[in-house]
Amino acid sequence: MANSKSTPIAIELIALGHEFVANKPVFIGMDAQIKPGFQAVINGANGSGKSTLGKILAGQMTATNGEIIWKQGARSIIQESVVLNASFVGPATTLHPHMSILEIIAFHGTFRPWREDVSPQNLLDSCGLASHMHVRFAELSSGMQQRVLLTVSLATDSALVILDEPCANLDRTGIEWYQQRLSEFPDDSTLIICTNDRKEDYSKADIMINL
Repeated sequence: MANSKSTPIAIELIALGHEFVANKPVFIGMDAQIKPGFQAVINGANGSGKSTLGKILAGQMTATNGEIIWKQGARSIIQESVVLNASFVGPATTLHPHMSILEIIAFHGTFRPWREDVSPQNLLDSCGLASHMHVRFAELSSGMQQRVLLTVSLATDSALVILDEPCANLDRTGIEWYQQRLSEFPDDSTLIICTNDRKEDYSKADIMINL
């Protein structure tokens, strides 16, 4: 397993805004600072733009207005570097449908290192998927798929982790497993959680951004 190399990413938003249709903004004029290693919560109702903001912070989308600055240490980094150093899980996130869980873990590990203190296999075992390792992703239930997605994101050595509605499709046992993982989350990574006011989605909020 690769050694951890993460330096947590800090983010500054300056009058940030986004619109998909001209003159119909999703959100406007957003100013915020997320310090490195913080656990930040973006809270908003459905349609408020929290998923869009999460993707922008992960570098997967470019905001139409304002500025976003990512830094590792004293060095500013470009959007492309953010994408390569971030993990994002949202309601529309999926993995290769015809790969088994075991194949997904092996394949992902060839592109991104795992955290040195976490075994993805152990996380999968702890969430009840030990007997499903050879099952194709498409054949898993929605709750099982969500646990695989969360495992991949939380076990990857990432400088920035963004989870959008992480408890979606999880039953009570799955939520308890997820909350235990949050309690073990390292301070060498910045964590951002997008939620629609579901307290089970996060354990603490060093900064709360309300939309």
